[in-house]
Amino acid sequence: MNSITYWFYGLVAHQHLNNLMEKIHPILNSIQASYRGRIPTRADGKKRREKILKAVRDIIVEHGVQGVKHRAIAEMADVPLAATTYYFPDIHALLHDAFLDFCERNINQLQSLETAGRELFDSFASLSELADGDYQVIRERLTDMILRHISVQVKNKDDRMIERAFRNESLRNPELAQLVNDMELQQLNAIAQFFQALGSNDPDSDSRELIAIILYLEHSLLAGFVSESQALQTLQRTFTRLVS
Repeated sequence: MNSITYWFYGLVAHQHLNNLMEKIHPILNSIQASYRGRIPTRADGKKRREKILKAVRDIIVEHGVQGVKHRAIAEMADVPLAATTYYFPDIHALLHDAFLDFCERNINQLQSLETAGRELFDSFASLSELADGDYQVIRERLTDMILRHISVQVKNKDDRMIERAFRNESLRNPELAQLVNDMELQQLNAIAQFFQALGSNDPDSDSRELIAIILYLEHSLLAGFVSESQALQTLQRTFTRLVS
């Protein structure tokens, strides 16, 4: 789950909110209410469940989703085999909850983006109308913030591998596909609100284009196909088209 999208949502909503977390909390509540596995209440149970979910992430990084089996998870997490089926009745439920847990963890990494977005929005909030020069400043600052965000994202290669593994698995797993699609629609709607606030004629298309470019740059930087300077040029051209 790409956390930049939730930052955009907070950027647009900041006129009415003092803190982005007021928008993140309902999303977190929705995620937590959607878990299919058993949710423990005792501290030792919570710790064991977390070890199982961490083992799922570690196995995905090493072997892909096809390596996620109850026995392999039990060995990786150093828990009894029965514990994996106690908390998660089957692999589908385990993957379902592992994906939600992954999304929840990514949402909690937004503090620096929230601060940057608030500062950018505040610098223009008092203006009744944006001039051409204002749009240029917005483009430059958005480019800088997103490039810094992407740089942080690519430093965590394991998370990007997990993110893509879940997306690929959703092509084989209809239930996971619906979950991934629901999350992606939230992302698209969040970014579309941002472009709508800037007066876009087609905010939905603009949001899809930006998400695609962010994912492309993350993958290309990780694979070594583009340099950071090339990524910067791509973002500059993108915002020249989208923000004017």
